[in-house]
Amino acid sequence: MDPEAEPGIEIELHDVQPEQPEAGTDPADREGTKIVAVGSPVARPRVFVHYGCLKQVLGHAYGEVDREVGGVLVGKNFRSRHGLVTELTAAIAARTEKAGLGHITFSHEAWNDIYRQLDELEPQLRIMGWYHSHPGFGIFLSHQDKFIHGSFFAGSQNVALVVDPLSGCVGMFGWRGRRLGSLGGIRILAAEEHQAAAEQLAEKLHYIVSDRQEHVHGLRERLGKTIRRLAQGQQRFEAR
Repeated sequence: MDPEAEPGIEIELHDVQPEQPEAGTDPADREGTKIVAVGSPVARPRVFVHYGCLKQVLGHAYGEVDREVGGVLVGKNFRSRHGLVTELTAAIAARTEKAGLGHITFSHEAWNDIYRQLDELEPQLRIMGWYHSHPGFGIFLSHQDKFIHGSFFAGSQNVALVVDPLSGCVGMFGWRGRRLGSLGGIRILAAEEHQAAAEQLAEKLHYIVSDRQEHVHGLRERLGKTIRRLAQGQQRFEAR
């Protein structure tokens, strides 16, 4: 990765290959399950996050608010009578020490651990996207985030989930045609025993995606690069 690239999440190798979806039953047609919405999810694509999966992501993000954390979203995609569906059933945290505010790296070691845990899950499950936290600076995809998603999660049903644990805000992003953008909300899929808990969780979360925050964050990143370049120039001048 270019050392002058903007701060953000770096992913080394292990790109995710899309597969052709098979037929399946839409979550809206299943008995004993309830769909709880955060925000106003778009009609297409149809993305559903299991309650347990979302709890895993939030637990990881809220557990380390002093730095960015991330991981992958595991599930399946299929064709239902309502259209293409992405169903996220679990999250696998990327265990890495290379992280801070505004930066996290998915190293080779982190990916090896992710695939080891993936092998322990049901064989039909695969990586369907990724998640990461923005502690205190809102919900958006930075230029670096967009580059990563387009390079490693380019499948039409791959998604990105962003969490700000300091504000309680969340955002889901995915492909809408050739454009990567907000999906308007999150559909939480809860089994009967988790329906009350899912509703309580949805009331606590806020779906807020801000283009202005992305602009401000971009200015912050560019300012940081400028300061580093000035410091390097000063060091070279003093070394003469």
